[in-house]
Amino acid sequence: MFVGKNIINVGNLSGQNFSEDALTYSHNVCILDTETDNLRFIENPCAFNFYKLGLINSVNQLVDLSLKDNAVISLTVDQNNIELKNFMESFKNIVSKRVLYKVSSAQVDVDTERFKEVDYLKEFVEFVKDNMEITDIVNEELSKVVG
Repeated sequence: MFVGKNIINVGNLSGQNFSEDALTYSHNVCILDTETDNLRFIENPCAFNFYKLGLINSVNQLVDLSLKDNAVISLTVDQNNIELKNFMESFKNIVSKRVLYKVSSAQVDVDTERFKEVDYLKEFVEFVKDNMEITDIVNEELSKVVG
């Protein structure tokens, strides 16, 4: 799309989602020199640059990626990696992040056993009784839930 007489927008001027991986795509304007038919590409310094990184284990691994300014990242981090968590908070290039925490299989086993021990139906009924006005309709609906 032509933005001006000699300026063509090539693609998006800014990243919009994680399908636009900034490791592969950049957000440019292109200046066409009509006398020489040469194109000059200029990367948008204000563009959001999306990165879907997968599992990152160390600060060095993140630094080695050379993230562009205005990085929006999605990554998985071991829940016990405090150094990496703290680094992400102070890393100047990152403007937003979606962090998934990897948990150990031992923790999953503990959580699964705890899940099996809780009577969620009973907890729900108690929550309703504690937080709602008990009317005939509420009693009727609760009787359907608990059978």
